[in-house]
Amino acid sequence: MKYKLIGIYQLITGIFGVIILLFVAATKIPGRETQIIPSFALGLILYGGVIYAGFSLLKQLKHGRKYSLWVQGLQIVGFTYNGVQYLFTGSAFLSLIISNGLHIQTRLALVDYNIEKVSLLFPFEVKIFIVPVILFLLLLKQENKGKSHN
Repeated sequence: MKYKLIGIYQLITGIFGVIILLFVAATKIPGRETQIIPSFALGLILYGGVIYAGFSLLKQLKHGRKYSLWVQGLQIVGFTYNGVQYLFTGSAFLSLIISNGLHIQTRLALVDYNIEKVSLLFPFEVKIFIVPVILFLLLLKQENKGKSHN
């Protein structure tokens, strides 16, 4: 049952990720194609992976659990360092942030995505997204009901 719930969650966040990525890309791409398109394409691949992982959990495909572990692992940590920012999560509403101290951030955003060069003025920051950590740990713990969700 927990795999089906996680699968539904992944489907929803993956779909929202693609929709938001399309919306943001439509406003950013004109005039900046060479900078935005690679990040946009990578975002579509990553959120497509989240959708597929959710689908594979729901349909109990052979490696659904492994796909889900991978996509949740990729969503746990985001960072900004030396002019590069990596943010990819379908669970942006609760995070632990390490930047000039340690604090917890809550916000209404469902997804957070940005993988590209940013200004060197951006401070060093590490974000640990809490929901992907919880889902990752739930996926690590296998159900012992005779079903295999590799």
